[in-house]
Amino acid sequence: MRKDYNLAIEAAESSGSKLYLGAAGLHVYSEASKDPNCVDKDSRVVFRFLGGNEKWQSGAAAPKG
Repeated sequence: MRKDYNLAIEAAESSGSKLYLGAAGLHVYSEASKDPNCVDKDSRVVFRFLGGNEKWQSGAAAPKG
């Protein structure tokens, strides 16, 4: 997860793109990769790490915690 994000940052920088959220996003991915609920998952797990309701389609309440 972190490796892919880092590669994206490098590609954007090499093309001259402005990365307003690149470092902040990489920090979130790095922290998520340490969370036991997120280890070895792809980038979609950041929603979980940030406390998002993964059952939003069913109308279930977001987990507390």
